[in-house]
Amino acid sequence: MTPLKGRKTNELGLDSLRGLAALMVFVYHLRWIAGEPALRFAGVDWQPVLKRLDLGVCLFFVLSGYLLSGPFWDGMRTGRWPNLGRYGVRRLARILPAYWLLLVAVALLSPVTYTWWGMTGLFLQAAGLHTFADYIYLGCVPVLWSIGIELQYYVLLPAIFAGSLWLGRRRAWSATLMLVLLIAVLDPLWRQVSAALIGVLPNKVLPNAQSQVVVASVFFYLKWFGVGIAAAGLIRSYDALTTLPARWWDAMFLSGIVGLGLVVAFAREGEWRTVSTWGWPVCPMVCGLLVLSAPRSRAAIWALENGLLRFLGRISYGVYLWHWPLQKAVFGGTLPVRLGSAAAFFICGAISLFFTCLIAWLSNITVEAPAIAWAKSQTTFAKAVRSVLTSLVLGEPVVESSPAMALSLTSID
Repeated sequence: MTPLKGRKTNELGLDSLRGLAALMVFVYHLRWIAGEPALRFAGVDWQPVLKRLDLGVCLFFVLSGYLLSGPFWDGMRTGRWPNLGRYGVRRLARILPAYWLLLVAVALLSPVTYTWWGMTGLFLQAAGLHTFADYIYLGCVPVLWSIGIELQYYVLLPAIFAGSLWLGRRRAWSATLMLVLLIAVLDPLWRQVSAALIGVLPNKVLPNAQSQVVVASVFFYLKWFGVGIAAAGLIRSYDALTTLPARWWDAMFLSGIVGLGLVVAFAREGEWRTVSTWGWPVCPMVCGLLVLSAPRSRAAIWALENGLLRFLGRISYGVYLWHWPLQKAVFGGTLPVRLGSAAAFFICGAISLFFTCLIAWLSNITVEAPAIAWAKSQTTFAKAVRSVLTSLVLGEPVVESSPAMALSLTSID
């Protein structure tokens, strides 16, 4: 199959995987809001299966690890370090504008926000630091904990690569070992540091050693990102992998599908977030197989490279951000009561999916795509800051938006 014109060969299928991950999280929350009805089909109750679809977040983390670490692996091999200013501008422009829009729409409409702790929580969320405060860890929308982890990962990624290069004396092989070591030791180190702060920080921020702040920090989830980082390192460091026969990549992709099916069938709800039989390393490694093989497998490209999945991938960030408040709005009316829980799951679920995709598409063409286009035009971080400040002073938009612009950009960017 010939790669689509204008699309990077090493990214084929990945946007669609991101769209499927967003859809998995959508369905996971849908069964929760619908009251976890019994969904029997072919003599099987599928409700327990839906409880495991939150592992879509695992796929998001592995994708981020894979896509963002590539330039740093190249820098480790060649000595040409990526431009950190451009990296920072593009990452922040990709995630913050749509995220802030959600905060304005949800947090500012909540009476709880207008208290000392509520306003503090809002500022922490806006900065992506809310996972360092127990009382606001999840955010004003339950999915926002992962956005905070993602933002923190953006900062941590260049830091751990720079640290590994320094510790490894700028030798690629020893720097790689140091990278593995850093990913392994940062979580226990953070647990020690945070344990020393218990009783020093307010109880709402850090109540005890079992707080999410301690046991579910970005340093803990770095192992999940690390699987994607490892996959990128393999493909960037060993040219022989790129010349493997297509049937090998097909076998790898199908193995990933089977592995994902086994995790969904046998894991406990939320087990992907633990170090356990079906958690780490199995679940992220299965996701890693999919991410690594998707751009190189003919079977994957055939299955994933279609208009519907690419569209879902393009709006996946908006779907991820907006699905929870829209599901709450749809199920907050009287229709679900009249329909009954099982029928409401399908009918109200379809309604909420339609409006979620609509809002996500509008967010994509009016907020996300213009922000990405603007970020690509900035050559330095200082220039980006000046551009934003000038726009604020003059009251002009930073960039113009259009549907055509959105269609030319994908969520991979």
